[in-house]
Amino acid sequence: MDKILKVAKRLKTFTLEDIVMFCEIEPTSARRFLQESENIKQVGNKFEYAGAVKTEEKYKIWNQKEYKFSAEEGFPLTVIASLDGVEADRRDLLLEQGYALDVAADGATLRYEGRAGLINGITTLKLLLQGGKLPLCSIVDWPSLPVRAIAQTFSWYAGYGRLGFDSQLWGYDEW
Repeated sequence: MDKILKVAKRLKTFTLEDIVMFCEIEPTSARRFLQESENIKQVGNKFEYAGAVKTEEKYKIWNQKEYKFSAEEGFPLTVIASLDGVEADRRDLLLEQGYALDVAADGATLRYEGRAGLINGITTLKLLLQGGKLPLCSIVDWPSLPVRAIAQTFSWYAGYGRLGFDSQLWGYDEW
């Protein structure tokens, strides 16, 4: 649907047929999106891009107790802002940055407490999707330390700097 908004922003005024042609999307899906979008208004048989609408706090996912992405939009995902009943060694870190992700054949459920947990959970879901097929799994993840960082001096004292591995030049393979 981001593609529809990008095309709408460029065209300013357009018809349903324009969106179907440029975005290569079904007319019923395009019509539903155009009618429900806050960024687009209908004027007669044409549509106009109304500009970016400021998102209110109540519409942000992390401010909702539960949010469901419907099966019409693809694989159903339920996002729940609660980790009640989830066990962890460091409950404080689980609540701040952790998440629980359950992927079943009929949909996925992502549970979190803090905003960082939501971001970490969605990141994991995106990484799982890179394989092309979402594996059935159950993941409970939280950091072992409150702050994720690297100390430049520690890497030097560990010998990496003296061996030619300057941490600022490290790529993914060196880590």
